Amino acid sequence: MTAPSVLPSTKKQLRRSATIRITTGLLPITTCGAKMKRTLVWLVCLFLVLCYGGTWYYSTTRQVLACANDNSFARDVFLKANKTSTGVGAREPCNAVREGLRDQPEGVFQNEEVKLNSERSHAVTHTDSVTGKNQLNFTDHAKYNKSEATKLSTPTQSGVEPTTETIIFTDNGQLSERNVVQQEPVPGEKHIIFLETCCVLNDSVSSSQLGLIIHPRGACAVASAANTNPDMTVYLLYTCSVRGGLGGSPEYVKQMLSYPNVKLWKLTVPEYMWGTPLQNWDFMGKVKSSRWPLPHSSDILRYVTLWKYGGIYVDLDFVFRKPLARLGTNYAGAQYDGYIASGALNFDMDTAGRVAAHLCLRDIQRNFQGYSWDQNGPAVITRVLENLCGTKRVSNMTRQECLGFAVLPQKVFYVISYPAWRLLFNPSQSKETMKKVADSYGVHVWNKMSSQENVTVGSEQAYGLLAATYCPRVYSNSGPIF
Repeated sequence: MTAPSVLPSTKKQLRRSATIRITTGLLPITTCGAKMKRTLVWLVCLFLVLCYGGTWYYSTTRQVLACANDNSFARDVFLKANKTSTGVGAREPCNAVREGLRDQPEGVFQNEEVKLNSERSHAVTHTDSVTGKNQLNFTDHAKYNKSEATKLSTPTQSGVEPTTETIIFTDNGQLSERNVVQQEPVPGEKHIIFLETCCVLNDSVSSSQLGLIIHPRGACAVASAANTNPDMTVYLLYTCSVRGGLGGSPEYVKQMLSYPNVKLWKLTVPEYMWGTPLQNWDFMGKVKSSRWPLPHSSDILRYVTLWKYGGIYVDLDFVFRKPLARLGTNYAGAQYDGYIASGALNFDMDTAGRVAAHLCLRDIQRNFQGYSWDQNGPAVITRVLENLCGTKRVSNMTRQECLGFAVLPQKVFYVISYPAWRLLFNPSQSKETMKKVADSYGVHVWNKMSSQENVTVGSEQAYGLLAATYCPRVYSNSGPIF
């Protein structure tokens, strides 16, 4: 009896184990069983989703900055990076980006279309005076004009008229007068802004003190900025009430106010938040519940200030040595590779800086943490620039990579790192320290660590030598201890 060539059960097994071919591109993949087939299909789909999703996140973040001004060059950079057509349809993604930025409460961001005349604006390559590298920069041949460049949103001023108050101070042994102007900063103006926030939560701090309240070292920062940047307006935005008028201030304060380009403005919360993306955000509640209420209030207010007025923001624990205009616009400073500090920031009111300011406030709104020291200050600008530049490596955050923004090298503002802050107070190391800061535009003195360390006026301490050179009027009138 001849056995059948194939038993029925054997046929079923053969069918189950039949070869399945899945063609992906030009490469056939052979596997056995439906389960393996499904697994491979899912893996391929997951791979494609991850690749597409990562590319979309990176390119969308870059597109926000590239499209912010509808600038033809910036748009071309974005489109080239993403291999997108530069035809008429290339404008459509930019329109979508501008629509997506209109997520503000109560009409804060109305008429947000940002337009810069591309015939007047182009990119040029130049050698950066700070880094020595070729940088790509946006150049606008016309002066800033509000009517020609509608902002992401339109900051509104308080409408309070400027006032003046006369002070009498000593100038080379003679009494002199100066009319000190109290005036709100002008958006888009060439200016440097300082914040004194010690009374932002409780004005009773100033109840027993007369005049304008600011520490001699803070007054030195303002005076050194005014001294080395005579063509810029230097604003001190203060929070403590001035009891008895400016005339009751200590002599070192009057010396700070004697510089003709120094102006004052009283900052009051919550009014200061009106018309900004944080107007409905519980600033007082968040800050009061923080472990570091005053530092965190300063962290938040610096970004609000740059959103409202643009220009340069700097901390009060600096001594400035060189004109800041040489650094250009739209920058932060590297504290070290991998970390961006927020003690010196420049945001303009048109291009990269405007978008960066907007994103910084959004980051604070979403990521504020009262239990973290740096989460709401340096970490904010670090996160924003990592997304805008598409890299976490600070040394790669150039104007070319960040579409007009830059992170300046450590030597510009933070050549004395915070672990080495004592160098500024040790007279035996002053010669070495002064050589170290020779190329710096500003020297950060790390008030968080150094505030209790004395500087004896007339000593050889490096901090004292810097103050004697760049804020001499304040330094010599601060008493025996600076």
